[in-house]
Amino acid sequence: MPAQKKIILSSAPPEGMSRLPKGYRLQFPADFTVPEVVLSAYTQSYHYHHCKMQVGEARAVPEWPRVIIFIPQSSDCSLQVGDDVLHTGDSLMITAPRNLSITCTAGHGAVLLVGGRENPARRETILMRAGDHYRVSKPWGHELWLNGEDPVFNFKEVYLKAGHQTSLQYHHFKEEVNLLLSGAADLVFNQNDAVHNDNVTPEDLGTIALESPTSLYIMPETLHRLRAKTDLYLYEVATPFLDDVIRVQDDSRRGDGRISAEHAPPR
Repeated sequence: MPAQKKIILSSAPPEGMSRLPKGYRLQFPADFTVPEVVLSAYTQSYHYHHCKMQVGEARAVPEWPRVIIFIPQSSDCSLQVGDDVLHTGDSLMITAPRNLSITCTAGHGAVLLVGGRENPARRETILMRAGDHYRVSKPWGHELWLNGEDPVFNFKEVYLKAGHQTSLQYHHFKEEVNLLLSGAADLVFNQNDAVHNDNVTPEDLGTIALESPTSLYIMPETLHRLRAKTDLYLYEVATPFLDDVIRVQDDSRRGDGRISAEHAPPR
């Protein structure tokens, strides 16, 4: 099995900015074409790895208490993990994996590995095919909750249509890492530290241009919004506060928290 090569990424302000906005960490990979690249994020709740694989390559499944392996929309690879075969949009959740490997059997592309730091209540393996994940319809696109309402961490696919934008929002408790894998967007933030998020005016807002692939870490109480320049896919891993959303501005005039009408009925 080839050794993994890790590129350590440092947070740096975009060109023309003296510093990053308060509450953010941005990571811009210098070379994302190398198959062995691993992009990592760690918090008290979860691990988050991004790697690129090509046909014939293999790597070990991390021996975390629980691991989710997911092939995002931008990838055309197929994976063999034990007896299971995964294609684009499939996910595989494994509790307490031991001596397992991931082998790319066809194509090439990104593979996302997410793991919880807490031991789950029971041992299990769950394979979910593309189209079977819990879907939340949004005015601007959709979310797929790739591990449902997990008590340790939440893993989402977020699709945002070109010309649309998310709410201007913040969270009291939720912290999140977003990996923009496909598309381009403007990140909108509060550039006036003297003004509370609830009281911002257009003059208080700044923007940062994001191109894929970029990793974006957002801390609690940090105002943020994404404006899609193109159709985009990003993959969010966050602490488990799914209803912790304070919408300061919203094009559809939605209120705070969970919007029940956006949720499909149970399968």
